[in-house]
Formats: sequence, structure tokens, C-alpha cells
Amino acid sequence: MGDEASLDLSIEKGQLKNGSIAGYDCSRVTVVVPTYNRRERVRACLRGLFRCLHEPESYCRHVDLHVVDDGSSDGTQAALEDLHLEAPRCVSMVIHLQKHQGAGAARNRAIQLATTDLVVFLDDDCVPEPGWLSALVDGPWPAEVGARGGRIISPTGGNRIERYCRHIRYNEFPPDDGPIRFLNTANCAYPRRVLLELDGLDTRLYGGGEAQDLSHRILTAGFELDYAAEAVVVHYHRQSIRALLHGAYRRGARSTLRRVLWGVQAVPNRKRLRKEVRELSHGLLPVGLRAQAAVLRTEKGVAPEDSLAFAALTWAQQLCWGLGKVAMMSRIARGKESLEGMEARAPEGSSNPLIRRHSLLRGDGMPTSQGSTPQGRASEAREQERDAAAR
Repeated sequence: MGDEASLDLSIEKGQLKNGSIAGYDCSRVTVVVPTYNRRERVRACLRGLFRCLHEPESYCRHVDLHVVDDGSSDGTQAALEDLHLEAPRCVSMVIHLQKHQGAGAARNRAIQLATTDLVVFLDDDCVPEPGWLSALVDGPWPAEVGARGGRIISPTGGNRIERYCRHIRYNEFPPDDGPIRFLNTANCAYPRRVLLELDGLDTRLYGGGEAQDLSHRILTAGFELDYAAEAVVVHYHRQSIRALLHGAYRRGARSTLRRVLWGVQAVPNRKRLRKEVRELSHGLLPVGLRAQAAVLRTEKGVAPEDSLAFAALTWAQQLCWGLGKVAMMSRIARGKESLEGMEARAPEGSSNPLIRRHSLLRGDGMPTSQGSTPQGRASEAREQERDAAAR
């Protein structure tokens, strides 16, 4: 985390416990926006944030806005300097420049510089809806809450790739109609002291599990996750096949590393790697796409002109995800990937380290947690990995 980790810390390392902090000051919050080669997207994001701060309920709030340009080469820096002039008076906007290291490294940098009780993460391809920030940070913050996440929805329209992303609920949150198992860092608020105690995000998992891993560590530290359905942002999707499939490959690799770190998946060796390669080879050919397209039309309501393309994109995503998984297993088996911190995530004697689950309530008031039995927790972990594979 760097030398700045000693900045303004009033707790000793390892002393943060459930119930030890309460009474956060919500009149001043930090908002962190990492960005990389998304000049137009980050413009829309920040203007949406500025609109939120013009609302009556936000008149008495001050925002320390940290925008971290993660090595962009598309003119993002100049766009951010122009946006600085548009910021409301209640915003102290700071632009940070760094070499390309990923969103997690960008967020970690801002965490160290923050001085407010609460730190809010917002992705550069998300546009906040009216009332977003107030819904996310205002109201009671029980001492046991270690993070509060908001809702992420898709825009209407777009090209075929964007329509496909909307069809599979790509990066939407909640990601499905089942239990909420983690909070998405694209739209989430955290007590700063919790983030500092947990050393921020694990940058090894960039693009494929930083959010899940951070939520996992918050839960195992004895805290709960909270969900604010009224805190809504609109997520603008990938617009090209290349971006979509690159994301699938990266998620396949990073989610595999995350599963190993958590103890859900055994540390790969050459024998397991060969088995995975054989299984992956069975899906190299796009067999049965027309049948899958028919299912999409009849059961999922996909438009006829999109159904075959959607089936092909699903096959391509699964293939890229599998390639990413095999690549990461190979790196681990050859000792090229650090497994530092594995013991802390997967306690001795626990095949599934997610030993603490909390009931979360969605907007409709229905409980979303499954049973707390080992079987129930293992089932949740398997479902979570299937969710990640589908994305």
C-alpha cells in the first residue's frame, strides 16, 4: 500500500473488530473514480455526479473527488482538466496520474489519500441517477456494516454487443435474482478504516474478482454487507467484440486465482492442468448454435435477428473464460503467480472460507441469504463461480 499507509491512522493493525466504529460523518465523503482510456465515458460519469450534488438533499455535503487516470492515452487527462472547471463549489476535485496498473491500484492510491470517514467507489463507465449519493451514504450506518452497495442497471438501445451485454446482465447488480453474495465496487461505499485495515483491494485480481474478494474479506473480518436499492447508477456496456472477449479471458484467469486463494479450488498441478485442457478442447468448436439460438428466441425473448449472434457470443465468451482459466492454472502450477495471503482467506480446516453469511434485504423486503450450513455455503460458492463464468 506504500509509505502513506501510516497517514492519519488511529487504530493499531489487527484491532478493527465488529462494533468498534460508529457515527460516521456523512457531510463530507470521498468519491473515487478510476479511469483508463474512456474519455467520453468518464465525462458522462462525472457530469452525472455533479448533477447529483446540485440536488437539495446534497446542498450541505462536501465531496472530495479523486479521479485517477490509470495511464490513459486517448486524451482523458485533458478532458478531466476541462471537467475540473465544471465541478460544483462543494467538490474538491483532484486528478491523479499514474502508469497503467489497474483500477484496484488506482483505488488503493485514493484510499491512502482520503481523510473522510466514508469512501465511495464509482466506475468511470457508470452514470449516477438522481439521488444516488444520498441514498448510498446517508441514513444509519450500524457499526457492524463494513460496506454498502447500490444498484447497477443497463441503458436501453445500443449496438448488438451492448444488447447482448444487457441480455446477460453484464456487470449489473444484483447480478441475478438469487442471494446477494458480494458488493460491486462500481457502486459501493466503505468506511475508510475498514479499507485501511484490510489493505484495500488485492490488485492481483484486477478485472476478475477484486470486488468479490474485498467483500469476502470484509465478511470474514466479522462485518456485514448492506444493500441500498435506491442508490442507482447506469452502467454503459462494452461496445466491441474484442473488449467483451478480452474481459471474459481476464475474468476466467482472475476468478481462478481468487478460487485458489479462497481455498475453494485446489492449488493446480500439472495433472489438473492437463485435465482442464482436455475439458476445454471439447468446447473449441461452436456446435449447436442454431439450437441455442432457437432457445433464446422461444424461452428468453431474444429478437430473431439477434438470437444466433447471441448464441455465438455466449460460446465465444465461455471459450475465452476457459482459456483464461487454463492460463492462470499454468502460471500457478509453474510458480509464476503469488499465492501470498491464501492462509488468511482460507482458515485451516475450512474447505470453504465463507464461514459468515448475513441476511441482506432487497428493495422488495425478501431475505436473500441462504442457510448457514456448510452445504449451503458451498452451494453459494459454486453458484457465484457460475455467475462469474457466465460474465
